[in-house]
Amino acid sequence: MIGLLRAEMLKLRTVKAGWVLVAVAAVIAALVTVLFVVRTADLGASSAIPPLGTRSWARLMLGFSDIGEDFALVLGILCVTGEYRHGTITSTFLAVPKRGKVIGAKLLTSLGAGLVIGAVLAVVVMGAGIPLAVARQVPASSVLRQVPAVVPGAVVATGLYGLYGAGVGALVRNQVLAIASALAFSLVGEGIVSLLAPQVGRWLPDNAAAALTGSTPGASLGRLHLLVWWEGGLVMLAYGVLSAAVGVATTLRADVT
Repeated sequence: MIGLLRAEMLKLRTVKAGWVLVAVAAVIAALVTVLFVVRTADLGASSAIPPLGTRSWARLMLGFSDIGEDFALVLGILCVTGEYRHGTITSTFLAVPKRGKVIGAKLLTSLGAGLVIGAVLAVVVMGAGIPLAVARQVPASSVLRQVPAVVPGAVVATGLYGLYGAGVGALVRNQVLAIASALAFSLVGEGIVSLLAPQVGRWLPDNAAAALTGSTPGASLGRLHLLVWWEGGLVMLAYGVLSAAVGVATTLRADVT
């Protein structure tokens, strides 16, 4: 298994798409954080955003660390479907006939990659946001005190999104279809369900992941009651494992040539 993990990590490191996803996510996180701090200072008390420097404001800013969730989702999908798309999955299964073991290694690799993305974005958000906040007379300590309540959950949530993406990739296998359907559901479908049926929406991946950080627009407006943080983590874990389990079951019977 260790050899498989090393092979999967090598594949991930040598694929340019992974680095591009991380770079784009980092740029977006930095821009959003800077705009958030600047706009809060400009709008003042008339804004719906919590006042600059408050506990709620600090948590909202640090919550941008989870911007990488959808990027981790796509990276997890690529980790599995890339081999199907380029035809290398045949040689992989010939080298390791136990297909479930191969998918398991991809799941763990995607989880690790998601954690790395989450950690990188957390550093980017804090590096961009805290100095800017200090320049606007916000004590750094007031923001740093909220880090333990938000950042670890955001990093874990991003990692679980990577696992979830690998599970989706194992289930769907067609790269374009997997990415398009996963993003459509994440960016559009979940919002519609959460609006129409909040009690159902709280169990969906995006809101389950948000429970780990405790921040989502729906929750702040009182429309959506998030799960407890550990429930959200277990739900996200279940999405990844169950989709992968179904994917493995179908892969065992499928012809990959």
